Amino acid sequence: MIALLAALLLFAPPEFQPIADLANYLSQGNAPGAMDSFDKNMPGYQTISNNIFAMASQADISCTIDPIEQTGNVIEVDWFLKLNSKADEGPTERRQQKVKLTISKLGKKWKIVAIDSPSILDPPKI
Repeated sequence: MIALLAALLLFAPPEFQPIADLANYLSQGNAPGAMDSFDKNMPGYQTISNNIFAMASQADISCTIDPIEQTGNVIEVDWFLKLNSKADEGPTERRQQKVKLTISKLGKKWKIVAIDSPSILDPPKI
C-alpha cells in the first residue's frame, strides 16, 4: 500500500501534492502537518484548523482523497474519512463526499486556497 501511494505521488502533477499531504497527515493524526496544506489566508481557515485539531484529538483517522476531475485550479475529489473514537468503546464514523478544492501556487508551494464543503472536516459526532 505504501509503495502504491509513493508511486502515485511520484507521477502525480505537483499541484496534487497538498491534497496527498493532507490525506497522509490526517491519517497520521498530525493536525499541524494537515494544516500546512491550506493557505492561512483562505476563507474559513481558523474554523478548518479548529475542526482538524479537534478531529485529531478525538479520533484515529483513516483518510483517502482521490482526485476525480481537474478544471483549471479546481480539483474535484472523492474524500473518504473513517473516524474511530479514541474513547473506550466509542463509535466509528464514516464519511464520503465529493468535494471541490481550489489550489494555487503560493511562493514555491502549492496550497489549498478554498474548499467548497468544509463540513467533511467537522469533528466527530461523539
